[in-house]
Amino acid sequence: MRRNILLLILPALSACITGSQPAHERDQRLAREIAQQQRWTGEAVAGRPAAEELDAVRAGDADAVSDARKRFRRLLMAVDRTVWIREAEVRALRDAQGDAIAEDEAVAGFDRAGRQRSDALVAADDLAKALADSKSKRAISLDELRRALLSVQKAQESEQRLSRDLSRSGRSTGAPLALQRLTPATASRSKYFVEATVSYLSNHPDERYGLDSWASQLSSEKSQIRAALADADANRPPATPAVQNDQAPTIGSAGDDLERSDAPPPPSNAAPAQLSVVGDAKKLIDKRGTPKAILTREGGLFALRYDEERPCGIDRCESTVDYVFDSSGKLVRDEVVSQKK
Repeated sequence: MRRNILLLILPALSACITGSQPAHERDQRLAREIAQQQRWTGEAVAGRPAAEELDAVRAGDADAVSDARKRFRRLLMAVDRTVWIREAEVRALRDAQGDAIAEDEAVAGFDRAGRQRSDALVAADDLAKALADSKSKRAISLDELRRALLSVQKAQESEQRLSRDLSRSGRSTGAPLALQRLTPATASRSKYFVEATVSYLSNHPDERYGLDSWASQLSSEKSQIRAALADADANRPPATPAVQNDQAPTIGSAGDDLERSDAPPPPSNAAPAQLSVVGDAKKLIDKRGTPKAILTREGGLFALRYDEERPCGIDRCESTVDYVFDSSGKLVRDEVVSQKK
């Protein structure tokens, strides 16, 4: 009889043990994954740059800029990780109901991820500002700043969901009391990366049109950025006109100080500060000396301006002439800009 009872109990006990193992294994896998994500996040935050490193980024140091870009990406990834960690710790806390030690660990992990996110955002924002102000060409892009703003928004939306879920759990009689110890973050997402974006677009005004393609979910950030750009433009002091030197060519000058009978159309673009003068253009400069002005024209052309005598009717007049060359320095044509007797 006793033997029969044991035979009946053993299968039932074995089933209980076997049934509990998958849940335990899932708990352990979740705990290991949370710990790994927290470790990676902590490493990214610990690598935040010092003030002198940010100065090197602004100065355009190539190595500093390259390193800053890597850190910036790691910090944004850390922000995304904290979203997963905090949501996972809520699940872990529900599963740990009644286990005081496990509950304490879940609450501590939830709070730790919140602090890590704040630190990661501050560090990433500092890097974004330095990269946006860097003298290095395109140290950061407008699209990278857009993705950074979206990461902040994703984190804020996660906190809003957590707040709603925890509020409902607080009204539920079967929810773990430990859930009441969790506090969602309430910081505004607009705090980060807006100033960096304004700096970038101030330094690269030709890219402002890129804001038009941003999704409506960033409408608040777009409004702040555009308002800040408008203020910056309004407060920017007017450019001081360059002092003319009669002994040197006036790069990009339209010769406004000339007395003309007919005002010529202004050149479409200012000339670059340096031109490679070769071919016919070089021969003309060697023969005539320094031109009165160097001007650019459409289609990659440029002109050398000189004063000389030219026929005007039956007389000869003081004339201003533009000699137009192509990019290889070959003479294309000459144009009389103005004449006076």
